[in-house]
Amino acid sequence: PRPDAAVIHALNEGADTIIVATVFLTISNHTAEGQHLIEELHVEDRFGVPVINTQPMWSSEMLRSAFLEKVYAALGDTPKEEVAIALVGHGQPDEWDVEWATETEQEMTFREDLLDMFEANGFNRENLGSAWMSFKEPKPAALMEKFVDNGVSKIFYFSAAISADAMHSQIDIPRLVEEYTYPAGVETINLGAWNNHPTVIAAIKARIDEQRAAH
Repeated sequence: PRPDAAVIHALNEGADTIIVATVFLTISNHTAEGQHLIEELHVEDRFGVPVINTQPMWSSEMLRSAFLEKVYAALGDTPKEEVAIALVGHGQPDEWDVEWATETEQEMTFREDLLDMFEANGFNRENLGSAWMSFKEPKPAALMEKFVDNGVSKIFYFSAAISADAMHSQIDIPRLVEEYTYPAGVETINLGAWNNHPTVIAAIKARIDEQRAAH
């Protein structure tokens, strides 16, 4: 259901407080649209039920740790110095950055912190990087070429800002990654979106618990 329909359902079930879990990485037009749908209901004024929004996930250390856990689970016997990790986002036009600067700023802060975490865990910084599907550079294929030139044998890539597998994570980003022609012996592995990894769920729950404690 849409956010407004979900709130109506919660009211019909007798909720006395509604916490909206913001399962987006950043503050953007997407979060604003969802909040607007709920605000139009005037829930607290009409029913006396407070509606509380959690913070987006960009500053969650727990969410970052889920990325590391996914890489370790798929690493096998490959030495870390032969591994590359790519964080791929959608990207937005520069003019959108003027209206919603938080979208790109918070996403890049999240990614830089994530790459710092991988480096602190022994991965080569030269083999850690970010790319974009649209509007910004570099594109995934250019980043893949850099990694191959560095001599890696295994490349993991994530849809870094997407909460659940969908067209971008399962079709669009893999297609862009495979635009580069890889030499024999180089493997690319799609680790997808956040999905229902236990640490991701724990990170979302922690955001909810923060709001419950504050109110």
